[in-house]
Amino acid sequence: MGPASAIGVASSAITFLEISYKFARTVYNIYDDNKPSAYEQLATVTQEMETLSAKMVDQLQPPSQSLEDLTLATLVKQCYHLSSTLLLKIKKTNPEHPKFRDVIRAAARTVFKAEEIRRLQHNLENCRSQLHLQMHLSHRYVSRSGPDS
Repeated sequence: MGPASAIGVASSAITFLEISYKFARTVYNIYDDNKPSAYEQLATVTQEMETLSAKMVDQLQPPSQSLEDLTLATLVKQCYHLSSTLLLKIKKTNPEHPKFRDVIRAAARTVFKAEEIRRLQHNLENCRSQLHLQMHLSHRYVSRSGPDS
C-alpha cells in the first residue's frame, strides 16, 4: 500500500470514528441520560418566531399597502416559512416512543440532519435580522415623516 492510499484509509477511519462517536453520544443522550432533545431550546425559539410571524402576516393583510408594508410582508412570510420548516425538521429528530429502536432512529436522524438544521437556523437568523432592520427603518421613516417634522 502506497503512502497516498494509507493516508486515504486513515482519513476514512477517522471520519468513521467521528460519525460513530457522534451517533453513540446522541443515542446515550436520548435513551440513557433522559435528556431533552438536543434542539429543545432552538425549537422553543423557533416556535415563538413562527407564532409571531403568523400574527404579523395576519396584521399585514389590508388592501392598501405601501411599498414598505409589502417588503415587510414578504420578509414575514419568509420567516414564517423558515420557522415552520425548521420546526418540522426538529420534530423529526425526536423519538416516537422511548423504545431503543426508536431512539436509534432518532439519533440517526439527529446526526444526519444536523447540517440541514444548522443551515435552516442560519437562514432564519438572517431573515430575523432583515425583518428587524426593515421594521426599524420603517419606524424611522414613519417617525420622520410625521406631523412633528
